[in-house]
Amino acid sequence: MTRMKYTVSVAMSPLAVLGCVPGVAEVRLTVIVQLAPAASDPPVNVITFEPASIPALMPQSFVGAGNAQPVMVDSVALFAAARSGHLREIGFDISADGYASGDLSLRASHLFDGYDLRDISLTRSPHQIAWTTSTSGNLLGITYLPREGVGGWHRHTIAGGVFESATSIYEADGTERVYAVVNRGGVRYVMRMDATRREETLGATVFLDYHSTYSGAPTLSVTASWLAGQEVSVLADGVLLTLTASATGVIVLPKAASLVHVGLPIDAVLTTLPMALQIEGYGQGQPKNVGRVWARLDRTAGDFRVYQDGG
Repeated sequence: MTRMKYTVSVAMSPLAVLGCVPGVAEVRLTVIVQLAPAASDPPVNVITFEPASIPALMPQSFVGAGNAQPVMVDSVALFAAARSGHLREIGFDISADGYASGDLSLRASHLFDGYDLRDISLTRSPHQIAWTTSTSGNLLGITYLPREGVGGWHRHTIAGGVFESATSIYEADGTERVYAVVNRGGVRYVMRMDATRREETLGATVFLDYHSTYSGAPTLSVTASWLAGQEVSVLADGVLLTLTASATGVIVLPKAASLVHVGLPIDAVLTTLPMALQIEGYGQGQPKNVGRVWARLDRTAGDFRVYQDGG
């Protein structure tokens, strides 16, 4: 492979950079890029940056950024606002012939107002979701496809604990998983989100918090010491059970099972937006009577209930 070598010289004052060694007035950076095969040595291109050669930078936005590290989604950058605790986007807007910033949190401002964002991460597979942990203790995600104009927020809570930090890690199966630090009663756990799995059988599905899985010879008991003394949900060979763990975390099954998932139950709740009709005022202030509700479900089992707030 041919290597193009660029030597970059940056002239600066010894006091221009924190941690600069006194008396050192130049920093030299070498970047090597693999390009194409060649039989001879590559040419050397020297590019020198000086104050006179750097073009004037025009400010593109006056919205400050918080401490959370921004992430890139396609050609758009996501960052935490400095003051409002909202998540914002910034990207090139051809109509404005420059970069424009927008507030993604306006779609669910109740999740952000009064709080700050600690960090931001991104999972691209199997679903493109930007994740952030809030000082409210919640893990917030936005399914975000900027080119398609798709952005939907979802809030994740965890029984008896709060989220303190989260990041995404690429795994061997080609997917990215969310790993989070959860503080539960003063004890911190590193937890891995597995809710993106799409299993073919009911017995292999897992929708539990603090869960673990036993797979092997049929057994009449499993142990989860971190759930000692608590009422737990158990999926034993596809059969859903509600049992209580002993003081040592032992859970006795009514029947031997070879594939057992045990953890705390999760209630998946979908709250719809206020109804908006294609009439003046979008129907606000007018009485409405909802007689039927249609829902499209994907690989869903068990109870599905629709009720009003407080019902």
